[in-house]
Amino acid sequence: LQPLIDSVNSAITSQGIEEKNVNFYLLATAGMRVISPVLQKNIYRQLKKYIKENTDFKTEEITTIPGKHEGAFDWIAYNYLAKKLFTDKTMGILDMGGASVEIAFATNKPIFNPGDKVEFMIGAKKFTIFSHSYLGLGQNLAISQYTNDSCCFPKGYPLPNEMTGSGEFKIALLKIENLVNVVHNVNKPSTIIPDADKFVGVSGFYYTPTSKPFGLGQNISIKALKARGTNFGQRPWADSEKRYS
Repeated sequence: LQPLIDSVNSAITSQGIEEKNVNFYLLATAGMRVISPVLQKNIYRQLKKYIKENTDFKTEEITTIPGKHEGAFDWIAYNYLAKKLFTDKTMGILDMGGASVEIAFATNKPIFNPGDKVEFMIGAKKFTIFSHSYLGLGQNLAISQYTNDSCCFPKGYPLPNEMTGSGEFKIALLKIENLVNVVHNVNKPSTIIPDADKFVGVSGFYYTPTSKPFGLGQNISIKALKARGTNFGQRPWADSEKRYS
């Protein structure tokens, strides 16, 4: 937590603002949604105690953010930083964290599920966002559902069931598609999705294709991603460990 507090202090100090004049909010994301309410309560109690003892902030709220609001804040943050927020050229956001995936974009089309609709004002401008969080599709939770599926891991990768990975990318893709589209219904959103070039991928959607084993850079195609995934899966795990320590 301290690096976050240091970051806030750096920002407010540069503007001549004192801690005692800051209303402090801490909103945890999807990883907290998968643990028990009792454990969440204990964690938040400790966080409040730490902040009270180590800062002069006025603590307003420390809680778990609802998934659709996580997506909406993603959308606001990116479009603000890209100077697109008050234009008609805003970008949709795809955010893959450890526990969930968020999809959020501005729309003037009907949103048939009220739970996917976020409306807010910034200044005098009203925004309507489609925002949905898929809890279970984040990297860590998704991987945990396939830890004994050899096709989903590189050739020779040691699995918990004492088998080893076979790196069969196309078969793995079919298995994971079931999780994405049958379990989570990602292919059945409650509104019309914009074209792919209207989206920016962040977090896991950025780190994986730009990692050394994939080396695809920031603009990627599905075809290129499949090709690199296939190659990485078939490369012996021992070689990858040496090459990408």
